[in-house]
Amino acid sequence: MNRPYGCYFSPRTVKRKHKIPGTENGPGKGRRFMEKQKIAILFLLAFSAFVGFESWRLGVGKFNAPGPGFLAFGAALAVFLLSIFQAFRGWGRDSAEKQPPSPQGNKAKVFSLLGGIFAFPLLLSQAGFLLCTLFFSGYCLRIIAAQKWRTVLTVSFGVTTVSHLIFNLWLSVQLPRGRWVTQFFDLAASLWK
Repeated sequence: MNRPYGCYFSPRTVKRKHKIPGTENGPGKGRRFMEKQKIAILFLLAFSAFVGFESWRLGVGKFNAPGPGFLAFGAALAVFLLSIFQAFRGWGRDSAEKQPPSPQGNKAKVFSLLGGIFAFPLLLSQAGFLLCTLFFSGYCLRIIAAQKWRTVLTVSFGVTTVSHLIFNLWLSVQLPRGRWVTQFFDLAASLWK
């Protein structure tokens, strides 16, 4: 057996200087993570197909006159397309490249997200739908996803504008304006006179 120059120990007793890809979190962790991800993608594909079929049976309606299954069908279509995208994006890579996320770093983000989700409906009657949507999307992007301020402001205003266009103007849903917004507009109107 030819050993490299200067190596007097068997390969099993020598500590490796360079880690083998895919074994940082233990042998096979990357492969198991990819298998779990494939199972999750297949579940989401099947579930979105089921919800889409049932909402189609319920009645989707037309684009200008949506039926009772319209929103569920749109959500199922979005989940289906995102699952297809994730499947093509993730399955083409080697399992050694993909590592499972660290559970220690995600606990604070999970509790932050839960706090934001519980605060949203509590502040909805006070701040209104538009302000709550603006601040919640900004909170998720800045605190949880750690995006740059430019991205946070652009996406937050975009999400708020699109939700206003869809719910208030197109679907004519009466969303709460909020006490603070109403008081602000009343004050502005009294100062303008």
